[in-house]
Amino acid sequence: MASGELGEKPAIHVWESDTLQNIAVLKGIHSKGVSLLCFIKQNDLLASCGVRIDSPLLVYNVNDGTLVLSTRLKGYALDLQIAKPYLWDPEEKDFIPEEDQTNLIFSCTEHELYIFTYESGIFTTGEIRMSEFQITSPITCCYAFTCDYSSDDTQNIDKKIVTLTGHSNGKVLVWENMQDKRELDDYKGTVIDITCSEINVIIASSPSFLHFVRETFDFFLIFH
Repeated sequence: MASGELGEKPAIHVWESDTLQNIAVLKGIHSKGVSLLCFIKQNDLLASCGVRIDSPLLVYNVNDGTLVLSTRLKGYALDLQIAKPYLWDPEEKDFIPEEDQTNLIFSCTEHELYIFTYESGIFTTGEIRMSEFQITSPITCCYAFTCDYSSDDTQNIDKKIVTLTGHSNGKVLVWENMQDKRELDDYKGTVIDITCSEINVIIASSPSFLHFVRETFDFFLIFH
């Protein structure tokens, strides 16, 4: 587990959940507070975002406390999470969740969506600017998953990275591989949060509505 502090020169504490032992203290760059935390790479790495405009995004090695990545987002970080992996099951004709973590983390500000990919000790960064798609409604949250798909007659695996952005005008946009997009239904109010349960995407919107959406997964079948 990990916890972040508020205030001047905040620290991040990493805890062993069974013994409640404090196994690491990470600090030195965040200056106003820590707002978001996310483990990646089988919990060997810990990503964090700070409480400030143009938020720093840091990734630490939990085992030795070293800083692996330091970058800045263009705005206040609203969300930070790992992409959830799904695998196509030819027998069931359905996507099933996988146990292993991906090495993809996502974050968003009001007008940008970011993806960070960790491979062989190196981070690569992708970015979507809403202005490039004439999207003016601010982002409020994001969610991401991957789909590994192979048909019955081939061993080739097609990996898709799927990202959803919720917006203050009630829109939810689905992005494929950080490029192509489409809209889900208009959920009215403001989209507060997006998450996933098994194969249903769950969208929370104000005032106090939950929407269970299956079509987000079905959307990818039309490409095969």
